[in-house]
Amino acid sequence: MRMHAVRAAILLIAPLMLAETEVSKSATLTPSSVVKALRAGNLRYVRGAMVHPHATSADRRRLATGQNPRAVIVGCSDSRVPPEIIFDQGLGDLFTIRVAGNIANHEVLGSVEYALEHLHTPVIVVLGHEKCGAVSAALHPEGIEGRIRELLDAIHPAVDRARTLHHPESALLHDAVEANVDLQLHHLTDDDPVVHEGVIHKKVLVIGAIYDLETGRVRFLDSNPLSH
Repeated sequence: MRMHAVRAAILLIAPLMLAETEVSKSATLTPSSVVKALRAGNLRYVRGAMVHPHATSADRRRLATGQNPRAVIVGCSDSRVPPEIIFDQGLGDLFTIRVAGNIANHEVLGSVEYALEHLHTPVIVVLGHEKCGAVSAALHPEGIEGRIRELLDAIHPAVDRARTLHHPESALLHDAVEANVDLQLHHLTDDDPVVHEGVIHKKVLVIGAIYDLETGRVRFLDSNPLSH
């Protein structure tokens, strides 16, 4: 019985120890260590072993004097994809920018520039997700009016690219979601001089990722826009 109790205690403490290890590295964040921490947090989320780090009153007091987020997340506004939850991160860990279709418009680019220039955040993640409503609307925009058309126009080139793959119709939305993440990565690295300079001088890593609504897993994309 004692051995069972010890094993149970280890299983409970291990995720917390992992989170504390990540925190201890915060003073010397590198892009690789940040991505590793995001992967580990997502794995805890998928396994149901979340530790909800940095959510105490002491954390609030510490962060009242400033912030040092480890990653910028350019994500979709979809209520099913909250970055702090799916990556098991806490207060001050993520600089989150959310807009339908995770598009990199001027307002988003300005927010990203702030994180890079003033907060020195080393990683930018463009986070798309399967079954994205904005991408789906861009696939079938007939009859859609109002400001949402501006969102769809920003996604439309990704839809065109997805159609050139000539995959089955059932795969079109999946292809368009991934193409849209890649498109927005290029907007960040090509159209924004601050991000471009940061990538060139290896001060920041810009990476894409796709979230699966059913499994909860985040799949990081290997491509680097500046390597194309």
